[in-house]
Amino acid sequence: RREQVEVALRELLEQPRTWTAPQLAAALSEQGIALSTRQVRRYLTGPGLRARWRRTQRTLAHKADPARVAAAAAELETRKNALRPAS
Repeated sequence: RREQVEVALRELLEQPRTWTAPQLAAALSEQGIALSTRQVRRYLTGPGLRARWRRTQRTLAHKADPARVAAAAAELETRKNALRPAS
C-alpha cells in the first residue's frame, strides 16, 4: 500500500501546479486511495518521498500591468507634491 500511495503522490507532485495536503487527499480519493490530510502529510515527509514545502507567496505582483503601475506611481507623486507646503 505504501508504494502505491507514494507512486500516486509522485505523479501528482510532478504536475506543474501547487498542491495543498487537502487537495492531494482529494486527488488521491479520486484514484481510489482514501487518506486523511494528516496521513498525506505523513507520506510527504516520510522516508519514501521526503517532499519539501514552502508557503506560497501572497502577492498580486505577477498580475500587475507595468504601464498602469508606473502611471499610478506618477499620479501618486504628483498628488504628494501638491499637498506639500511651499518653502
